[in-house]
Amino acid sequence: MRTLEPTLTGLPIKVCIFTRATHWESYEAIQLEIFDHLLAAADHFNLRVFQEPTGMDFAAYARIGLRRGLRDVLSAFHCSLLPG
Repeated sequence: MRTLEPTLTGLPIKVCIFTRATHWESYEAIQLEIFDHLLAAADHFNLRVFQEPTGMDFAAYARIGLRRGLRDVLSAFHCSLLPG
């Protein structure tokens, strides 16, 4: 794991992991365990996780926003590591 150049939205990290698992389901399970641990540990270090939304996210949330309101749409976007 290493940090990348800081951005306006936080400190991106790059995670490179190697495994001997060649069966896809085993690989996915290993990947899931690692990211579950990272997400759970972030709060312990007073960090929060943020994922930059894409154009497809905006389109999907715009459709939802027509039904639920802009406030709910914008609050749904919070998923780079930011200081808490």
